[in-house]
Formats: sequence, structure tokens, C-alpha cells
Amino acid sequence: MEEQGIQLVTACRFGPIVIYAHFQKDHWVYLNKMDPEAVVSDHLAPFDQFLGAIASCTGQDTIYVMNKKNVMLQDMWMQVTAKRTGKAPRIPAELKVKYILVGPEIPSDKVERAIQLSQDKFCSVSNALKDSIPIQTEYEILTREEFQEKYLADK
Repeated sequence: MEEQGIQLVTACRFGPIVIYAHFQKDHWVYLNKMDPEAVVSDHLAPFDQFLGAIASCTGQDTIYVMNKKNVMLQDMWMQVTAKRTGKAPRIPAELKVKYILVGPEIPSDKVERAIQLSQDKFCSVSNALKDSIPIQTEYEILTREEFQEKYLADK
């Protein structure tokens, strides 16, 4: 059994607390909550990182399965949103994961199967949550032109 860990390193800097996480393989991540008064923030709040972990995990699984099924994607984008409870600790009451797959001739049945395998079998993050938080999934298949028009064009 592989053991993985994280070491938190904290420092106080004349006001806000600064928290860094030191992961295996010598990766450092700045973990503080965003300062609501800050104009520019160079870090993600812990809950944002949680949503990012879901997208990263299920996204890479989905791409892997699509590649194994010989479906080449030009691109894939993820949108992960959460409805949170109103009271502290404001845990997620529901998660929604949207997969936006970009490329010509992407078969929807293969997309559905890849997402299902990720959610039910491969993604450790989604699987750790599935008994406590409902996770809704949806997908959209677009050509490069449709994607650019819908998501990248100035509106």
C-alpha cells in the first residue's frame, strides 16, 4: 500500500497567517484563504483547491479513457461548482461537474462511459465523496469553432 502525505508549514507575517503545504516530490502550494479586501490574490482558498482536485482527478481519468477508446480530443475543459450549506463549516451540499469536450466527431456514448468509469471506478476524490455529497455530471461536445464562439468570444 502506497503512503502519501502532506506537511503543512505555517508562518505569521505581521497580520495575516501564511500557510504553505509541502507535498511529496517537493511541491509547495500557497494555501491561504483569500483576503476579501485584497485587490489581487496570488493564491487559492482551500475550498477552491478542493474543487480543483475534483476537476483534476476526474478530468485526467476521462481523458485517459477517451484516449484508450481511440477518441482524440483537441481540448477538454471542466467546470466544477458547489452548492454550500449556509452555516459554518459551509460544507458542500451538492457538486456539479461539467465536462466540455472539444473535437470533431466525439461519440457521446464513449464520453458517457468515460465519465461513468471516472466517477464510479478511477477518481479517488469523487469516490471519497460519493456517499456523502451528491455529484451531478453533465457534458457538452463542441467543435473547436463552437467552443471558441461560446466560451472564448468577447461578449
